[in-house]
Amino acid sequence: PFVYPPLWAVVLAPVTTVLSPQGFSTLALVLQVPMIAAAAMLAGGMVRPSWLSRMQWMILVLFLVAGLVPGIGAIHFVQPTITTTLLLVLTLWFLDRGRPGMAGATLAIAAAIKLSPALFVVVFLIDRQWRALLAFAVLGGALGLLSLAAAGTGLHGDFLAAAVHMTAMVLVAPGNYSVRLVLAE
Repeated sequence: PFVYPPLWAVVLAPVTTVLSPQGFSTLALVLQVPMIAAAAMLAGGMVRPSWLSRMQWMILVLFLVAGLVPGIGAIHFVQPTITTTLLLVLTLWFLDRGRPGMAGATLAIAAAIKLSPALFVVVFLIDRQWRALLAFAVLGGALGLLSLAAAGTGLHGDFLAAAVHMTAMVLVAPGNYSVRLVLAE
């Protein structure tokens, strides 16, 4: 089971009157595949080894994403992880470009979609990026208030209860994400 903040239930509810679940998944996939490529390009601009051309970098990254279990699962299930990954890469890209306010805002949006990206705020603390931290807090707080105003306290109570329940569970899956396993298949 997945647990996402109630704001997105309110934002996406009107879509359910226009698209079927399959139609929504197809639309999300059409949007997310370019997000994977964009994240790869942005990351390549920051960390690509000089001995790899841009094209080689893109082929390598896309092969890894499409060829390894976490990437296959994210694409197959059209997970918001793809969107939040792009937003996290954008966060680091903005920091790299000296745009801490945009970095904080981008991280806040990622954390509003899925809570786990909020842990990246530690990067702001370690790097003493106070403007990024302020932007994260202001936009994150605003999105939180918007969520409360749009979805009400009842849905947020349900969300918190589900989040507590999920954190108390241990996921046991018959999978091994090692390169050795992938090569053997």
